[in-house]
Amino acid sequence: MLAPGGVLAFIIPTSFLNAAYYSKTRNYMKSVGTILDIINFTKDNKFIETQQATIGLIYHLHSSSSPIVPISECKFSMKVGDNYILTENSEDIKEILRGSTTLKALGIQVKTGTVVWNEHKDILTDDAAKTLLIYNSNVAKTNSVEILQFNNEEKKQYITMAGSTGPCIVVNRGNGNSAYQLSYAYVDGKRPYLVENHLNMILCKTEATAKKILASFANEKTVKFVSTFLGNNGLSKTELETIFPIYI
Repeated sequence: MLAPGGVLAFIIPTSFLNAAYYSKTRNYMKSVGTILDIINFTKDNKFIETQQATIGLIYHLHSSSSPIVPISECKFSMKVGDNYILTENSEDIKEILRGSTTLKALGIQVKTGTVVWNEHKDILTDDAAKTLLIYNSNVAKTNSVEILQFNNEEKKQYITMAGSTGPCIVVNRGNGNSAYQLSYAYVDGKRPYLVENHLNMILCKTEATAKKILASFANEKTVKFVSTFLGNNGLSKTELETIFPIYI
């Protein structure tokens, strides 16, 4: 709806800046216009009384008579993989990503947990001989899986279903409504397990690979990436696999 040559000032959730879900829209915007400014209202004053973190996006749509300009990175955008992300200052992100790789580049697959627990109440159990079901709340601050007794009586720690074996790292997906906290736990796979859908799973082929990824998660650059890049966003399977920096 923006007229050729027009300028748009738009209030939008911070997730638009880099969430994989919006990548095609960002790529299109870069192809036909210019990002003039990005204002972080979380830093500069919260916008009205929203519970959602927001940014101000100032955008100029090229006129139909404008010469075709090759798409390129700018102060407010950079290309990560095949897609553009938007940011207040791309140089900050570039510095954080310098020297890193990605799980996809390393040939390591990421999946989202497959079990929605409240759809399987009839096969949940307290029987520890059954398959361990790992929930988001099982991820302890020690980066290990902590067995719990849930307040919700319908929620059980085990499930009567065939599980997986082999090492993996479970990672919090976040909910997108509050500041993302990177929480994760190593699962050695010595007993069958399944993972609930609020967690992503990094499928490590060996324990040695898992240890390298765990060391990367503890890197101070990773902490900066989470606070700078993710903000109030969740961490999707695609972002963890293709964007999240791994320092090996």
